[in-house]
Amino acid sequence: MFKLIRSISQLGATLLVVVALSACGGTRGASDGAVARVGSMSISRAMYDHWMAISVALRNPPTPGQTPSAPVVPDPPGFPACIAHLQATLPAHQLSTGQLKAECRRDYTDIQSGTLKFLISAYWTRSEAVDQGIAVSDADVQRRFDQIKQQSYRGEADFQKFLASSDQTVPDLLFSVKTQMLSVKIQQKITKGNGKDRGKATQSALSFAQSSLKKWASKTSCSPGFIVESCKEFK
Repeated sequence: MFKLIRSISQLGATLLVVVALSACGGTRGASDGAVARVGSMSISRAMYDHWMAISVALRNPPTPGQTPSAPVVPDPPGFPACIAHLQATLPAHQLSTGQLKAECRRDYTDIQSGTLKFLISAYWTRSEAVDQGIAVSDADVQRRFDQIKQQSYRGEADFQKFLASSDQTVPDLLFSVKTQMLSVKIQQKITKGNGKDRGKATQSALSFAQSSLKKWASKTSCSPGFIVESCKEFK
């Protein structure tokens, strides 16, 4: 699983059920230092910055044999660090400073959108699990994590190389594994009773997605500067 994750968008795609819920709203802005809020759960600026760096690292993996460098996250509004990074990695004559700034702006918009959508989807999953009375234990999450790790890597050194190249930590991967496990349990609960009828199971999942969309559309909000399609404030 871990080696298959190459972007935040792909991470979000593993959230099997609620990933279909592609819009959100809110009754109040996330004005307490959080960049977004899903019900009572907040996405802090620190968490957002952390996953932005991960997204950059996943989009720009190091060349095999090279030591991974710290991700350079596009830094609005002027993007000085991003421009300097591009100037250092591209031929001097290739793009003007204005063109580099425009490239940094495009990258920032894309990375920010994917990062926020992933985090919001994760919190939709976790919030829905609470409402459904669904939980997974830390021990079960650890066991699933260990299973994936054993299947995906030749040894600890190989795994540590992945962590370094993706700028992730074990807690980051546990966060994703737990979210996926909750999503699977939600899907199992809403399709229970359909037996082997895949058509009925699919219809149950779609009906659930539609009702959940309306439900979470009233419970999610984003702060100015962090508004993406998944926010009520999006125009």
